[in-house]
Amino acid sequence: MNNSVYIPPKRAMEKLKYAHDVLDTVYISAATGFGKTQLYRNYFKSRRYICFSCAEDGWSADSVEEEIRGFRRNSRTADIPVVVDDLQDLYDEELRNYIISLAGREEIWLVLAGRGSSPKWLAPLYNSGTIIWIQEEDLRLDAGAAAKLSSQMADGFAADKTTAEVIVRLTEGMPLMVRFLLKNDEYIKNIEGTKPELTEKFREQAGRYFRDYLNTDVIPQLDISVVNFCMQVSVVDAFNRELAEYITGSKNAEKMVDYLQDHSSWMAEADEGSYRFRAPVLRALRERRDRTFDSGKLRDLYYNAGLYYESHGRILEAAYMYEQAGSSRLDNILIENARRNPADGYYYELRSYYRALTEEEIRQDIFLMSGMSMFYALMLEPEKSEYWYQQLEKCADHASRSVKAQIRIQLLFLDISLPQRGTEKIDTIFQQLPRVFLRHGYELPEFSVTSNLPSMMNGGKDFSEWSRRGRVLAASIGKIVEGALGKYGRGLVPLALAESQFEKGGDLTEIVSWVSKGQMQAQNGGKIQMEFVAAALLARICQISGRLSDAESYLLTFREKAVREHAEKLLPNIDAVCCRMRQYAGDILAVEEWMKQAPDDTNEFYCMNRLLYLTKIRSYIILGMYLKAFVLGEKVLDYAVRYKRTFVSIEANLLLAVILFRRKNEAWKERLAQGLAQAADYQFIDVVRSEGAALLPLLQEICREEDMGGLRGKVPEDWLAQILQEVKKQAELYPNYLQEETARLTEFSQKGINILRLQAKGYSVPQIAAALDMKPETVRYHIKQNYKKLQVSSKGEAILAARTIGLI
Repeated sequence: MNNSVYIPPKRAMEKLKYAHDVLDTVYISAATGFGKTQLYRNYFKSRRYICFSCAEDGWSADSVEEEIRGFRRNSRTADIPVVVDDLQDLYDEELRNYIISLAGREEIWLVLAGRGSSPKWLAPLYNSGTIIWIQEEDLRLDAGAAAKLSSQMADGFAADKTTAEVIVRLTEGMPLMVRFLLKNDEYIKNIEGTKPELTEKFREQAGRYFRDYLNTDVIPQLDISVVNFCMQVSVVDAFNRELAEYITGSKNAEKMVDYLQDHSSWMAEADEGSYRFRAPVLRALRERRDRTFDSGKLRDLYYNAGLYYESHGRILEAAYMYEQAGSSRLDNILIENARRNPADGYYYELRSYYRALTEEEIRQDIFLMSGMSMFYALMLEPEKSEYWYQQLEKCADHASRSVKAQIRIQLLFLDISLPQRGTEKIDTIFQQLPRVFLRHGYELPEFSVTSNLPSMMNGGKDFSEWSRRGRVLAASIGKIVEGALGKYGRGLVPLALAESQFEKGGDLTEIVSWVSKGQMQAQNGGKIQMEFVAAALLARICQISGRLSDAESYLLTFREKAVREHAEKLLPNIDAVCCRMRQYAGDILAVEEWMKQAPDDTNEFYCMNRLLYLTKIRSYIILGMYLKAFVLGEKVLDYAVRYKRTFVSIEANLLLAVILFRRKNEAWKERLAQGLAQAADYQFIDVVRSEGAALLPLLQEICREEDMGGLRGKVPEDWLAQILQEVKKQAELYPNYLQEETARLTEFSQKGINILRLQAKGYSVPQIAAALDMKPETVRYHIKQNYKKLQVSSKGEAILAARTIGLI
């Protein structure tokens, strides 16, 4: 194997040649392993140049000038190339000024190389605009370069395009990592003569080589205090200067961060003002840390990090750090989270910690008992939720007067907020609240009516029943509810009336008036969650009117405000509503992009993710992934029925009807009938019309049947006629809404189709290969291509999807 081969990265060489032509100073800045030195050596391999390293002693301005004079005497070239390597190790102020002066001399072409990202002392060159940067992105190898390198290193083996692309993906194009990967004998053995599938095993092996290189050749060269600082800070994935000081307990933390910025490329900027170590460096530091520090030292580091996160309200990070430290403060974190309202809490994210608590530990704190009742409710385990509610009730029998009052307040809070309880008695509970507060002098814990959703009628609770007598309730208990909910109550009444009227297809002028009033009240001392309801209502009004760009403008403007006010809990739901708008536009790229951040629907079902789940069902439909859409739809419907969520139930039934209709399953009529009957019972319009083009063919077909698919007599005909007209309007405005964009027959080769047909008959890969006279490797390749086009991950899903679109 030839290890002396060098393949120059195209972009870096182009920049170097251009800089030479115009004699601009060049700064080659990259981490260890990106080939800074190899780049300029390759460029000057047939040219004379002067070179010195700041990491070596024995050079000075005088010695460099002497070399320049000698170069001028013995060379006919007009320019004198001067290379200064290891710039991160230059501390002498006079020599720094001398190098800057070299950049200003007409006959000198200055090439700088170093690991520091942007040394401050080079500011005069940055400001002059005469410096060209060659950075890591320029030094990464592309697939073509990787293929060429593999050919020359592996004794004549030429990696094809697919293999080279995988090499680049596994190594991120870092030249040294590519070399380490190609040094793996097992890899070479696998790759020869085949189209191999490179696995994580090869990346891990390459990473191991690189970490060994860092630990043996790079880290030992650094000052021990710098290495210790880095090892200590490595207990976290990202850090700022304050966090680094918390962890290390050192007042020099800020200086250490500055040093690393100026003298290494170990760190990359994470967010504004914070940094993270590069992945291979971080792993090397952690391995070295675990060998160097004893368990007590490690626990202290994790504990210090936990204190920082706790003091800054970052509960998830604090919990993890305290767990690593084995600290009892983890219990405090769980109790503190339990005291928050579900919209601001982290029940789902902390679920493993809550599930690990014993009954004895839970009974030690009434807030933890209350929190466990809420936790199990949100995790769709209402029986356990009610158990802890009852245990909390029993605690009051033996509690002191003050504790008994606290328990009473917690029970009232759970009566109002437990999602499985519905709203049957909630108006009576709200009417009792003033007396309870006056008697005990307590405030109700914060309760978010919206649960961070863009709705009040379908937020923390489903208030469909209230919509039957919305104006009466607003007049009778509106003020009481607003007062009891504090800041969460500002804007509640007008926004609730606006949403109720919108759902029933009311006058838009009156609705906008109510929204404006509620929005102003929420903005004046209220909660941003209520403003989300207002922004979403305005967006929905624009959407049904055909003004999609205005709808998106309302949402994006509000999103900017949520970011400014650090309302991170709102962002996933804002993005989901924005995705809905893109779904109306038929923007499949936006849908695919949103799906990257969508929650995992194969794991535990979490109530607070219901808007995200419904958005994901629609995205699955657009992507032609009907099996996944159906499975998730059934989960959502089960939740809706068990937790008395009328709106969610209607949506789920309608979407399931669309899925079954497109799969030619007659059960679609039953789903449609259930959804329409529920909507008609409350005279809801928008929840049905919003499905527009997706629902129209179902409505048209069912209306042609004599008994209207079983709806005749169950749904008012005038209401159904209105629904049909509204759905037609939306279909005309947004004809691409939920229209499938999955694979078509023309995308498949005949071989791919034949393989799918044989798979459907139960043939194995060797049997398919024998039947079609193909190599097993070729069969596997076509199977993978089929999966990719059908957007599935298994044979069963592929067969189902292929049948759905009529491919087999």
